[in-house]
Amino acid sequence: MKQSILVLALMATGGLTAVLAQNRACQLLTVDEIRKATGMDLEEPRPENSGAGDVNCTYGSGIQKNFSISLHEKGGKPLFLRNRQAASKRRTVTSVASLGDDAYMASFGPLSQISVLRGDTTILLTIVGGGPAAQTILPELARKALGRL
Repeated sequence: MKQSILVLALMATGGLTAVLAQNRACQLLTVDEIRKATGMDLEEPRPENSGAGDVNCTYGSGIQKNFSISLHEKGGKPLFLRNRQAASKRRTVTSVASLGDDAYMASFGPLSQISVLRGDTTILLTIVGGGPAAQTILPELARKALGRL
């Protein structure tokens, strides 16, 4: 009964869509897949809503090392293009072939990201403290995440 009331309340406020989207971001990769690829001792995922149409899933192990996934399903293409342009002004940006419709990697200090566009959906994977291996790890994880969209 309580669950039914909660679902109805979420539906009435549009919150169910946000909750499902958050769960969707966290379901793109498992914590075990990320741990195996990165070697990091990560916590279980924490879904978050950025309020800007993105839903995020953070797998933390502290400030020095963490991993996150951002998913933007509606309006992802303009966001992808804006982010790519902004990243190229501050970071080293490299195109990634054969991944979605378009993809790029950006690095700045200990932070490495891969952003992938498929249709109007953008996935952004971020790793802090991944070292040089992030250049190999991120495309592999992005391919897995794309397969689950």
